[in-house]
Amino acid sequence: MKKNLFLECLSMALVITIGVLCIGYLQLRAYADEVKSLQVEVPGNSLFHLSSEWTTDEGKTFKLGTLQGSPVVLALMFTHCEFACPMIVNDMRKIESGLPKKHRKSTRFVLITMDPERDSVEALRAYRDKMQLKGSGWTLLTGGADNVRELAAVLGFNYREDEREQYAHSNLITLLDREGTVRHQQTGMNNEPKPMIERIVKLLGK
Repeated sequence: MKKNLFLECLSMALVITIGVLCIGYLQLRAYADEVKSLQVEVPGNSLFHLSSEWTTDEGKTFKLGTLQGSPVVLALMFTHCEFACPMIVNDMRKIESGLPKKHRKSTRFVLITMDPERDSVEALRAYRDKMQLKGSGWTLLTGGADNVRELAAVLGFNYREDEREQYAHSNLITLLDREGTVRHQQTGMNNEPKPMIERIVKLLGK
């Protein structure tokens, strides 16, 4: 009797989980259609030419062009993400730790929140501490919602808020070269860092 009740509860939980995932997928697909309709022209195909202004977790005004001269490993995230974002950040940390020391110092790692309404400067600073993102090689940014939408459209990144104040979103890490041009995009989570590391080393030269 207890076994049958357990199986019924398990089946119900699976149905609910699948339903939530399907709703999230449909929301994300709908937003992807909206993103496709956005026409964002980037001069010279460089993200460094975007005019958007951001704010760092130190409260300083920041433009992406500040990063010119270094390869950049970039991802969009939000600090109260329950699952995917911590894994994406961990993937970026694996890329960082796997780089030769001389290349590690020359590579920038950038996290930009997709939820600027909740992710204040203080929230980003707390997230830096929580995720142990030490050193000046890591830059955490928040900005206006329009700036986030523009950047997401340029990167082909899809996101949409759900009723739980979480976000259905792409799992994407982007590599920019020294001039801000997209050179590689890694999709998914818990990826092997070697392909990204090899591309960064190639950009920097052996």
